[in-house]
Amino acid sequence: GITGSVAPAQGGSRLSRRFEQFDCNGDGVVTADEVPRGSLIDRFDGNSDGSVSREEFRESFDPRRRDRSSVDRSWTPATFKRPVDDLDGISEASILAAAEYSARHDGVSFLVMHDGDLVYEDYPNGGGRDRSHALASGTKSFNAALACAAIADGWLRWDEPVSDTLTEWRDDPVKSSITVRQLLNLTSGLDPKSRTRRKVPDYASAIGNPVRSPPGTSFDYGPVPFQCFGELIKRKLAAAGRPADPLAYLKRRVLDPIGMTVDRWRRDQDGNPHLPSGAFLTAGQWAKFGELIRREGNWDGRVVLPADELRTCFEGTGVNPAYGTTFWLNRPISPDSRRQIRALRFAVDDLSNIPVVPADVRFAAGAGGQRMYVIPSLKLTVVRQAEGAARSASSRGDRFADGEFLKRLLAAD
Repeated sequence: GITGSVAPAQGGSRLSRRFEQFDCNGDGVVTADEVPRGSLIDRFDGNSDGSVSREEFRESFDPRRRDRSSVDRSWTPATFKRPVDDLDGISEASILAAAEYSARHDGVSFLVMHDGDLVYEDYPNGGGRDRSHALASGTKSFNAALACAAIADGWLRWDEPVSDTLTEWRDDPVKSSITVRQLLNLTSGLDPKSRTRRKVPDYASAIGNPVRSPPGTSFDYGPVPFQCFGELIKRKLAAAGRPADPLAYLKRRVLDPIGMTVDRWRRDQDGNPHLPSGAFLTAGQWAKFGELIRREGNWDGRVVLPADELRTCFEGTGVNPAYGTTFWLNRPISPDSRRQIRALRFAVDDLSNIPVVPADVRFAAGAGGQRMYVIPSLKLTVVRQAEGAARSASSRGDRFADGEFLKRLLAAD
């Protein structure tokens, strides 16, 4: 579990007794190993550290937290880092409008970069330049970088069958035809949800998940495909005589060359990194990754990721044009498809009907409004983070919306 200060039990209260039922080892912290359903951790984990303290448990039942409209969300604009009068697509007024909107919706960081220069940064609601936050599913986009690096190094192909490496799939008539690309654009047909009590399954459990549709015929959002990809990368690395750790490879090939530091990255009980949702980053560090994407894999004259391979990550699929390879896109999608794909109804907005949003925007998105937007045509990288992903995501009522945020940011006139 995660250590920290723990308030003593209060006089045998009902909440304290309930917490103690979950806290099997009595250490004052509840972990996923101690509760029957991983969703309980997600519900009460206010700071997104993967466990629940006594304070977080009590706070979840505080009526002041349930009625978030009563929380004081006063906000004071930060100082601009440079003039923006000469920039296309944004203005000081539009940036401040987006900053206010972000702060009002539990935002703890908001950062705007133009052509590699920091224009504006703001850390309301207890945020800070040096405070890292869970990216939640915003982590998924690092899998695209991992794949592009492996392709550049010559030991992975987008359209190779995953069963060439995950030999357990070779005799399965459906799994044997799943490709690497289908894993990462979420059209593999695998049941995407964990069948364990943990929200993110371990690698072995993930590769044992059944298929529920033929590859390429449906978009299924969830952690399982990314954990399967993690096992594939592990085996590829081991076969090449390298340390079999996907995160170590990502660090050496992508993160270190751009000077990017990860505060921490969750791992499972086997020591494997959670590839769908494990990263904790500051806004500034996440923005470095966004800049690498905006620059098409080039960093100060060095090719970190091949541009041609990276471009393929921004191509949607027939079953979901609004999702490429780990990145969300601004693409029209039919009303029927939008109704059928839950993530399109509840996680991200349809941006295709908002004229001010350029067609080339691509973004990483995580629960609770964690966002990293890249708009190459405007030379923009924008990061927006919110307080505890699980707590913010469970809020009712007026939630953070991509469309509302981007309309404010890009309304330069």
